[in-house]
Amino acid sequence: MRVVCNETMWTATPDGIERTLSSDLRTTRPALSSRDFESLDDGSEASIEEYVDLDVLRGWKEQRDPELVAAHALPALAELIHLDASGRQIASEPIHGPDVVVGRFHPQYGPVDILLGSLRDHESYKLGAPHLYLVLDRAGNWDLRPLSPTATTQLKEAPITDNARHYRIDHGDELHLGVARFVFERLSTTLDTWFGRYEALLQRAGGPSLMLMRAGGVCGPYIGLEKSRAYVIGRTFPGRGDVPGTEDWPRFAQPEWDLSGLPEKERKHLGFRHARLKFVDESWCVEPVCTRQRTFVNRVAISTITALESGDEVGMGSVLFHFHDESAVVLPRSKKIHLPAVVDWSDGHVSRTPGRPAPAPPYGDA
Repeated sequence: MRVVCNETMWTATPDGIERTLSSDLRTTRPALSSRDFESLDDGSEASIEEYVDLDVLRGWKEQRDPELVAAHALPALAELIHLDASGRQIASEPIHGPDVVVGRFHPQYGPVDILLGSLRDHESYKLGAPHLYLVLDRAGNWDLRPLSPTATTQLKEAPITDNARHYRIDHGDELHLGVARFVFERLSTTLDTWFGRYEALLQRAGGPSLMLMRAGGVCGPYIGLEKSRAYVIGRTFPGRGDVPGTEDWPRFAQPEWDLSGLPEKERKHLGFRHARLKFVDESWCVEPVCTRQRTFVNRVAISTITALESGDEVGMGSVLFHFHDESAVVLPRSKKIHLPAVVDWSDGHVSRTPGRPAPAPPYGDA
């Protein structure tokens, strides 16, 4: 097993735009108190992030689970081919789900499905957070919708600016996201084949589970959940006395699911003890633990204990998970995306142009 040095990074700065990417949380979910959760640590619920700094991490090495970077368990449905200025391929971004949001992660605006990891800094700065919505309909057609009111989107060299419209995108079409150039390529996997593999993957867990998602689909790794236990999701960290500078630390419990082995573009926004799952009052619930990184349910940031339903998406930083209950296999829900609100800071005052609901997606339960 490969051992590497652990490093934590916090990136991205606000760009003056308010964006909302969410499915509204159900109002019927039970209200819970933080007292419903027991402390898993000795002493108080102090955050491990309050103690960790780069001086400590320079002396710390962690084990990485190779399964976290293994090949995706679902077939890809399409690809975005990143090209340089001369038309040569730089990288390929596979799309493993029929309903995906493309862009960069910003903690204020929530996770995206496709993180474009091959972009250089000047290209990332021109990318929306989120930037683009891609949907495969039942007829086998791909549609896209621009999401960022200020970032440039071009399809076949023509600007597309109508945030309320879906545009058809075909195999081989060129796409510009900000200043980055891509070609869209659809693959041979049919939607029916994809759904069959997806259902088999969910049933493999054999009970309640939290499943890692990547590139728009459940990718394979998961943690099974037992009602008698609580589970903290995060990354391993030095224990008291493991490295210089930790001799006086409290005894923090290590996470039950260690995600240290995630690719750097995903793990850098994941807290050491990010969130906790526990069965409370006949419902599986998630509670934020990390004080520096956000936790989301169905793309909505949460600050307190929140009940989950089968099929919900749980976001921890930029990492997405699918919550599965043994009671039913829930197909991916179409995302109820609300267009961003634009904030104009000019002329010494703030002017807001509210966002508006998206048109109905081509499939799903929205």
